[in-house]
Amino acid sequence: MTKLSNFCNGVLEAGWLAALVLAPLFFNTYSARVFEPDKASLVRSIALIIAAAWLLKLIEEGGVRNSIVEFNPRRRWESLSRIPLLIPLAIYLTSYLLSSVLSLTPRTTFWGSYPRLQGAYTTLSYVVIFGAAVVNIRRKEQIERIITTIILTSLPISVYGIMQKFLLDPLPWGEDTITRITSTMGNAIFAGAYLIMIIPFTVMRTLGYYRAIIGEKEKLIGNIAQGFIYTLILGAQLVALWFTGSRGPWLGLLAGMFFWIVLLSLVFKRRWIAVSALAIAVILGSFLIVFNIPNGPLESLRTTQGFGRLGRIFESQDGTSRVRELIWGGAVQMALPHEAAKFPDGRVDVFNFIRPLIGAGPESLLVTFSPFYSPELAHFEKQNAVPDRSHNETFDALLTTGAVGMIAYLTFFAAVIYFGLKWLGVIAAHDKRLYIALYVGGGILGATIMVMWRGGTYFGVGLPFGMLIGLFVYLTFITLRRTADEIDPQRALILASLIAAIVAHFTEIHFGIAIVATRLYFWMFVAMLIAVGWAMPKKVQQGEAATTPKAAAPESRRKRERGSHPEKMSRGSIGNFFMPAFPTFISGLILVTMSYDYFANIKQLTSVVDIIYASLFTLYGTAGTTSIGTALLFAFVWLAAALMWRDEQRAVWITLGGSGAVWLMFTILHAYGLASVANFQPKTIQELAALLSMANTMLSRFVWWIIILMAMMAITLTPEWHSRYFKSNAQWIVAPLTFALAIVGSFFFNIMAIQADMSYKVAQPMDQQRRWDVAIPIYQQAIALAPEQDQYYLYLGRAYLESSTQTADRIQRETILSVALKELEKAQALNPLNPDHSANLGRLSYQWSRTTTDPTEAKIRIDNANTYFNNALALSPNTPTLWNEAARFDLAARKDSANALKKIERSISLDPKWVETYNTLGDIWTQLAAEEKDESKRRESYQKAISAYQQSIEAEKFRGVELARQISTRVSLGAAQKAVGNFDAAISVYQDILKIAGTNFNVWEVHRAMAETYLTKGDKTNALDYATKALAAAPSETDKAAVRGLIEKIGK
Repeated sequence: MTKLSNFCNGVLEAGWLAALVLAPLFFNTYSARVFEPDKASLVRSIALIIAAAWLLKLIEEGGVRNSIVEFNPRRRWESLSRIPLLIPLAIYLTSYLLSSVLSLTPRTTFWGSYPRLQGAYTTLSYVVIFGAAVVNIRRKEQIERIITTIILTSLPISVYGIMQKFLLDPLPWGEDTITRITSTMGNAIFAGAYLIMIIPFTVMRTLGYYRAIIGEKEKLIGNIAQGFIYTLILGAQLVALWFTGSRGPWLGLLAGMFFWIVLLSLVFKRRWIAVSALAIAVILGSFLIVFNIPNGPLESLRTTQGFGRLGRIFESQDGTSRVRELIWGGAVQMALPHEAAKFPDGRVDVFNFIRPLIGAGPESLLVTFSPFYSPELAHFEKQNAVPDRSHNETFDALLTTGAVGMIAYLTFFAAVIYFGLKWLGVIAAHDKRLYIALYVGGGILGATIMVMWRGGTYFGVGLPFGMLIGLFVYLTFITLRRTADEIDPQRALILASLIAAIVAHFTEIHFGIAIVATRLYFWMFVAMLIAVGWAMPKKVQQGEAATTPKAAAPESRRKRERGSHPEKMSRGSIGNFFMPAFPTFISGLILVTMSYDYFANIKQLTSVVDIIYASLFTLYGTAGTTSIGTALLFAFVWLAAALMWRDEQRAVWITLGGSGAVWLMFTILHAYGLASVANFQPKTIQELAALLSMANTMLSRFVWWIIILMAMMAITLTPEWHSRYFKSNAQWIVAPLTFALAIVGSFFFNIMAIQADMSYKVAQPMDQQRRWDVAIPIYQQAIALAPEQDQYYLYLGRAYLESSTQTADRIQRETILSVALKELEKAQALNPLNPDHSANLGRLSYQWSRTTTDPTEAKIRIDNANTYFNNALALSPNTPTLWNEAARFDLAARKDSANALKKIERSISLDPKWVETYNTLGDIWTQLAAEEKDESKRRESYQKAISAYQQSIEAEKFRGVELARQISTRVSLGAAQKAVGNFDAAISVYQDILKIAGTNFNVWEVHRAMAETYLTKGDKTNALDYATKALAAAPSETDKAAVRGLIEKIGK
């Protein structure tokens, strides 16, 4: 072992600890996506650095240093098969990579979709971190550090969520974070999903310190302090979990803690506790079944806020439950054999015949799910918001990686739990077949029951939960028939907590979505399971210096005096003088990340001191109220960190002083960057670009601090410095170059993607204000930073398209449109199955046809637009708004009323409750009526328009419709009634408008319309009355002049 290989070991551990902190804690208010993609980018960056360190370590050590498995080159497969989980993991990764290679959207599959960024690149990053941990975790101190780190990281996340609930949020979010808190995850379910994976470890540590308080007198004060801190953290976690109001996480926690209690009861020979837990589980399960019966004996409880949500798990009319049911229905259609996907260029998916086996490709659902989209979803979510996840991990695996991938994923989970139980001594050799039979049989039975009861849409729920019930039956059998084998108690606590966290995660992701933090933690927990359950005991059996991790608290004085205290043993074994400084840097990383999260300078202050003070003591979410909540959050985390890392060899003040200094230095620099941005007032496009560069620099500075803190942690974690530097002098060049390439790659492939989104966020308000001259260069900057992201090309092309309407010069307009065409074609080339790209190209071609003076060219543009719209409809055939738009195009551009009406009929068949469809139908009949010369046909068309507008008004009760749309519908209805001579009906409609409009609409136009209607009717008195009101309310002189003309006409 050389200094370089030892340092690489330190980098590996520092890397996975940094990832465990940043994945849940970091978010970026300066980017448009804020949460998931930015978290993924940091994890991917850390994975690159870990990969570089791992590569250097392998080079320096001449390959994998294996002292665990006896490898026989002649029996290679037999040797490899002895490595736990290797075969199921290999099968899972092979199926995943096969689906990725044959994906319908290969680029998106690799890089990740815009809203998630969880493609193959991110998955491979998890695997790299997992592999590094599996190979390099060999000491109990490493396990302890991981557990302490994840519990400490959960503290600011939990407390911040509670602050949101009590209106103490320092940030002004644009969504409701009070009814259901979202913390640093951006979603209530995500926050709950993360917390349930940490709670088992917090319970373990808390109970461990309680036991130490009772049994150890010498360190009583220290144990009380740490026990108190862990109790507070556990309380904060549970309170925050309750405030998320999410059912899936609570079900996951109950399942996980049930496993935790039963397994430890078996290990510690407390069968009565296991039997009691099983009985309670049966009672709770029965209660949940009865609780979910509509109009059942517990109906009064089902209506209670918060808790009542557990009584509506299978309530199909409940908002979120209905959304899941609709998505699962589409998932079933997509999973079955179906028509091959057709690309806009005419290509057909040649692998369609095996799609049920290999899936559409990871991260592809955002576009491949469109043909199976249920229009009813638009009544619960945004129109055209195609889901990119099914809210069920089994369905996600089935759709993206096919039946093969789904089976591989479920098998991998089964193998993880199997080996965990085996290492706990709960599974004997002769029980293996029973375990497999109950797991597989339970899954088949669960899927069958749910499909027969609720239909195929619940296959993705029945299969995994049937498997969990199979595991429950197995635990029941073990509890009643045998006890666990003898095992070290401390090791058992760790293994049980890991299994509990994995079971909780598995349960929850079948009602929600696996996020960056929970996926990373899952892979890390599996690595820890292998290390604690197999690798470390294997080393002990081979006589190597390895120990098992402590559960929570220091051991007794008598045991320490015998030399068994973990820190004394680690101190003597690794001999690193810098080790006591480690808590400074890991705590500093947490505090630094919190500063980046919460120091936003919303008031645009220009003083560093003012920014720091305002960030700590101002609540922008409640109109700038002064509060000490944020300052207390930082102080609590700072003090808790020092106490949690405390032992007899590290004084609390070292961690307090060191982490405080790290935080203060970064905070001053970050505040300086915020002040610089606030001071800079751009007056030109070039100056705005410079301002964006300054904002991007703040992110780069934060990333450099992460790298520096990782390097400092690596130094403190390096096991041994008393050795030569390198095995070869070439490493003087190779090692720095390798790390430099990893860091450069991190910025180029990951951090620049975040910076691109920061530019995109700045462009969005300019876009909404129709300031295309400003928005366009900012979109171009975003593309320069992330050229693989089709989202930015889409908005750039759209900006050019809209800007073309602002010039009267035909040549200039056509030049702008040609540029827009190129950008939209680039977007389509990057992601051809996205219907938005085809639709935008259709809009552009149609607009272009209206600007040209050449009839031949206009026809070509119209034909092109028709092709693009048809492509969009083929890609997304269940979207009413697309059919409506295509219908308007058919009538306006192609003069094809028959096809326009057919498209509207199709739209109505998809969603008979959609207001816009009936408005479009009314507008079509109104236009046809206006063009009709035959009076009887004209009246007939107007009557059909009237019927359509009335249906639109009737449909308003099914979905909230904005006031402007309500008024527009009634204005059109009134005009149609007036056109056929139904003057009283028209007046009634106008009066209805005045009732609902209030002061939010230019009612003078309605008054003028009523005056004209009364005049036509011959009622000059009322006509003059409403014309006078219109004159008083008319906003401009031009409008007033028009009303005066009407008054003059009434007078004549």
